[in-house]
Amino acid sequence: MNQILKGGNDNNNNKINKEVTKNFYSNKNRTNTSSDMRNVYNSYYGQQNTNKVNNNYMGQNSYGGGIPQNVKSVTRFFAVAIIIFGLLISGNGAYSFVQEKNRKDATGNPVVSMERYGNSISIKITNEVGISSIMYHWNDSNKISSQGRNQTTVTITDIIIPSTGENKLKLTVVDSTGNSFNYIKNVEQLEQDIIKPEIVLSTSGESVNIVVTDDTALDYVEYRLGNNATEKVEADPNDPSKISIDVPMTQGQKTLRVTAVDKAKNVATKTQEVKGATKSNISVEPIVEPTPHLRVVISDEEEIKLIVINFNGTELKSDPNGTMGQEFIYEDLQLVKGDNKIKITVYNVSEQVSTFEETYTLQ
Repeated sequence: MNQILKGGNDNNNNKINKEVTKNFYSNKNRTNTSSDMRNVYNSYYGQQNTNKVNNNYMGQNSYGGGIPQNVKSVTRFFAVAIIIFGLLISGNGAYSFVQEKNRKDATGNPVVSMERYGNSISIKITNEVGISSIMYHWNDSNKISSQGRNQTTVTITDIIIPSTGENKLKLTVVDSTGNSFNYIKNVEQLEQDIIKPEIVLSTSGESVNIVVTDDTALDYVEYRLGNNATEKVEADPNDPSKISIDVPMTQGQKTLRVTAVDKAKNVATKTQEVKGATKSNISVEPIVEPTPHLRVVISDEEEIKLIVINFNGTELKSDPNGTMGQEFIYEDLQLVKGDNKIKITVYNVSEQVSTFEETYTLQ
């Protein structure tokens, strides 16, 4: 309509504009405003311009039956916008899917390592996204499952090699995102050395004795007493079949853990409660005044159970059914001229035995 208005006389244009404005405001409550404007236009230009005006509309016979060109443009604009918006949404979803897939692929495969211990192995699996489950089996045997609980590191120990010769270990690892990974490891078991070392523990009051032997050759022994640090003793190349260790102990009960490894990587372990005990202290002092005699003092951190004194062939003994407390003093051992021989044996409640033996000569 603006193009048509520009083609007319300026005076007519002013009249049209005023009339349109007047009719528009006087009929502002009416809904058919476009129709009113067309009627005003026709009153000035006549019906001969009707077809020219109609060319700006989609209808052929009347104004009410067509769609304005500018409405058509707006409709097309919104249709294109909706299509583009839909493509953006679907594209974003596809991007998210690819991004998630790339995130899973970026984590990498779990890392599996194996340690050999004679006739058994241990496997260690690490994965930064966590391990959901593990399944393994030898050759064609039944599968064994183990839960990973989404930990980043899982270790399975004491997997016994089933037979001599070539054995195939098949392993499946499922990570916390659901990805599954398969591994195969060939393990050869030789016949010559599948025997673990032997560990023997014994206590002797203030120490614990560890004796480890092997049918071929030991590599090392590790032990830990209570909360102390772990100690390591390597085998002597000149005598690799045996390692003997004396571990000092204080009074009280503690846990001793021992691990022995031979050259073929056979591993033996032993854990035992051991009780440390101290022996009784024995002190003998010769006294000259008022008469020559011996003064005996016996003490113990726990309790004295039995005392046996042999003095110049005479035996003195405490009551074996009772106890003597933590300290005992005895001074009724008279010295005679010449040699005086004394031997004292003391037992405490921890069954630790202390002895004292000496000869005193009186001129």
